[in-house]
Amino acid sequence: MLWGTIVVLILLIVLSYVLHSRQKIKIKNQISDSRKQEAERELTEIALKNQLLEDKQLKQELSLKQKELTSHTLNLIRNNQFLEELRDELKGMVKDERRDQKRQMQKLVLQINENITQGIHWKEFMGTFEKVHHSFFEKLIRRFPDLTAADMRLIALLKINLNNIDIAVLLGISQDSLRVARHRLRKKLRLEQGEDLAGYLVGIS
Repeated sequence: MLWGTIVVLILLIVLSYVLHSRQKIKIKNQISDSRKQEAERELTEIALKNQLLEDKQLKQELSLKQKELTSHTLNLIRNNQFLEELRDELKGMVKDERRDQKRQMQKLVLQINENITQGIHWKEFMGTFEKVHHSFFEKLIRRFPDLTAADMRLIALLKINLNNIDIAVLLGISQDSLRVARHRLRKKLRLEQGEDLAGYLVGIS
């Protein structure tokens, strides 16, 4: 009887120890899981904050580039308007009967015509445009390989929603010539009748 009681006590002690050990392991695992979840939550929060910060920086950079693009556009417009006014004044002087002056003025008018849409401003404008609208020209050329440099300049100005008057000034052409250029561009882009050219270009990301 005594031995039976002792055996039962030993079994109870062993069982109690096993249950206690299992409970400790369970609690330990729960703590480990909790810490793991907390660490994962912290990592997720850090990643989200970094993403928000990166998005904010990208928006600020894009805003700055758009301001630069606007500045380059205004510089181009002012520069071409000045050259057009100067050209008109020189044309008036050409009508003068003094031959030496006339020959000199004709030469100046020719030089202005050649440079009215050229120079560093266009290069800077196109460079800034490509920063704002990344890979835009690359995608366009891939789809329409016959586009020329002149087409690209017109496309860039249409893409930023300039009106026809400013576009004509920047390109150094008349409104009639601009209409012809737009018509040719529509054909190259294979637009349907009634489809808006500027709207089509603005829609390309």
